Amino acid sequence: MNETQSNTFWAPLADALRMELQEYGALSVLIDEQQKAILHREMMHYMDLSTQIEEQIASTSGLRAEREQMVRDIGNTLGFPAPKDLKSMLVHFPEEARPLLAALIDEINSLIHKTRRKASQNQMLLARALQYTHELLLKTVPQGVTQTYGARGDASVRTHVAAGSVNFSA
Repeated sequence: MNETQSNTFWAPLADALRMELQEYGALSVLIDEQQKAILHREMMHYMDLSTQIEEQIASTSGLRAEREQMVRDIGNTLGFPAPKDLKSMLVHFPEEARPLLAALIDEINSLIHKTRRKASQNQMLLARALQYTHELLLKTVPQGVTQTYGARGDASVRTHVAAGSVNFSA
């Protein structure tokens, strides 16, 4: 590798990190919107967002895989094995590139953490909503509700009430 190549080999990696950061940002926005849909009981919007989130996760995962391959290729080109994390590899990059790459890595990791936390909150909100719905059904029609558990431990509620036999009006 000549001097010019050794000083610019990191630029495509910086671009890949920027793209990955942008995709994680888009995922974070979708998960925030999903939480709002849950809180406002907009189930159709929630379902639409769930589909968009799955697509965004696939897109983000694809970019991450490409970037990880790029890191392995850079490691092979420079003659060292790629470490488990990119940050520990920064010592092999030119000094002027390190702050930019480190900042991009830190921001991506921060977004990943935020996104996982929000997704976990969304799951807890949905579980709580299911629990409240179950409790409401038990109070309004106690003999007509059975809670069952699936093979994975997930709960479901079955109602055993004939149509028209329950009056929910006040």
